[in-house]
Amino acid sequence: MLKLNYITVIQVVSTTPLCFILTKIIIMVAKKINFVNYPNPIVASHQEATPYGGGLAIGATLFIYLLLQSFHTQIASKFILILVPVLMIGLFDDILKFSPLKKILLQVISAVPFLFYYINSSILLSSIFLLFILFSQNAWNLIDIMDGITAGISFIVFLSAGIILLPHNELELYSDLSFATALSVLGFRFLNR
Repeated sequence: MLKLNYITVIQVVSTTPLCFILTKIIIMVAKKINFVNYPNPIVASHQEATPYGGGLAIGATLFIYLLLQSFHTQIASKFILILVPVLMIGLFDDILKFSPLKKILLQVISAVPFLFYYINSSILLSSIFLLFILFSQNAWNLIDIMDGITAGISFIVFLSAGIILLPHNELELYSDLSFATALSVLGFRFLNR
């Protein structure tokens, strides 16, 4: 039987408006400091300068959510250690435009906290986790230029993961985090069409 924790439900649902507000703020700041991606002839639908940093709004929302969850469970604080390096690599890549080799090396380094979290796993399983992280990060980056398609796909993926994990009490944090991610992305999506 599923146990409903109203505080967690409120925190999960509040990720949508929080991410919407943070995205608005990041858009304003990015435009003010000229942190924008200018139109690209390769992408015909890209006709005006688009602010960078949307992922930062989603990441900041999840950081706040995990911080609130860390008062209840220690696992949430470990996820913060996993989230921060990934966000920083993404932000620095937007600023510095890393070469593909440097970017993949930094992505491997950013995945190290995740691998430490699963330190009891075999080398094979850790390698599979690492490849999954790298494939996921780069798959999201490949479709990121397509007018919000990343947000739509992410919403569906994380909502589905939350639903799949929901019946398993021992995976409650993962289910809640999946729902929080899906709803954060939804808040971002309103401003990324």
